[in-house]
Amino acid sequence: MNKSILQSIMPVLVLIQLASASAFAKPLPVIYGNDDRKDLADLGDSPLRTLADSTVALFKDRDVSSGFLGGGMKLRGGSFQKQKNVCSFEPFADQPAGAFCSGTLIAKNLVLTAGHCITTEAQCRSTQLVFGFDVAEKDVYPLRMNRSQVYRCSRIIARHEDDHTRRDFAVIELDRDVMDHAPVKIAAPADANPAVGSNVVMIGHPYGLPTKVDAGGAVRSAEDPNYFVATTDSYSGSSGSGVFDPQTHEIVGILVSGEEEDFIFDSLNHCFVSKRCSVDACGGEKVSRVSFVPAMIRKFARY
Repeated sequence: MNKSILQSIMPVLVLIQLASASAFAKPLPVIYGNDDRKDLADLGDSPLRTLADSTVALFKDRDVSSGFLGGGMKLRGGSFQKQKNVCSFEPFADQPAGAFCSGTLIAKNLVLTAGHCITTEAQCRSTQLVFGFDVAEKDVYPLRMNRSQVYRCSRIIARHEDDHTRRDFAVIELDRDVMDHAPVKIAAPADANPAVGSNVVMIGHPYGLPTKVDAGGAVRSAEDPNYFVATTDSYSGSSGSGVFDPQTHEIVGILVSGEEEDFIFDSLNHCFVSKRCSVDACGGEKVSRVSFVPAMIRKFARY
């Protein structure tokens, strides 16, 4: 074909290919509106850094190894891009992704997470919890951790998982008290009912990535006594993430479920991209209320 003719029709061919790709794509979103997830390095001196400091990443035994000089622990996990084949332009594509769930410190010895994250005592004993799995400095990724920041799940103190009511939580005891991270406060029942339209903050480890802070979520519905629905930017691995009142900094819930699929395939680039939705569409993410937890853990918690 004549080169000049080929150059003239190339834009048309590209447009046809784009139209074809969008016609067959069925985006089921997990990003609502703008992607509001931020690394700690992007927060400046925000008080949300303190809440993030109480966030913990749950790793399987096989993904944490010891024996390094100075007592360090190595976290296993390839880049987000390699593990999921996400496109190189996806946020955080080059960051390590190894955690399987998220949690929050609620007492010196207790962590709150989702019930479906820790289901048995055997799984508890084979789970390690890592503080400081975050990007506190630009492009400095947490591949090795100080042993003092790695804890083991000792036992399950309380647990419930009900797909119908969405009451889904677990309180697990650590193998030792945490002395260098402050527990968060759980909102009292009277203060744990965020109004529809109010802002909430979610902090956790989407797809096992280093800590991400999403301060752009809002409550969409709140009539159910066991959970509310919010527009948090969530993925697999976000389960168990703490959801906070941005004014009081108290935890009002934990993320337990959302859209079934996190990504759609970009046929032009042969890789996956995050599903997206406008803030007023799609199903939202379900957040289990946790104001009842303090009464259940009173005799176990150390403050």
